[in-house]
Amino acid sequence: GAVFGNPINVAHWRQNDPLALAKRNAAGVRKLAIYFNCGRNDDFGFEKGAEALDRQLEAEGIAHEFHLYPGDHSLDYFQQHIGETIEFHSRAFESAK
Repeated sequence: GAVFGNPINVAHWRQNDPLALAKRNAAGVRKLAIYFNCGRNDDFGFEKGAEALDRQLEAEGIAHEFHLYPGDHSLDYFQQHIGETIEFHSRAFESAK
């Protein structure tokens, strides 16, 4: 193992994995404003997990907004799409008043 131990706590991850949460606590998750996006060419393969989460939320009938864009896992990608993320959450906060 690594000098400081395993950086990934598998038990914690399994308890807090977004897919598991959507299945286990659909009623609670329905109350959330959910937005996520991902680049099609994410360096870490996050697009696969993001697409799986999108499918799971759809299957559970949980409202969300998901976008898969051209791009990778870079600062440029983040800067191109941060505005949409802020707009989504601004609307969610405004409607929660």
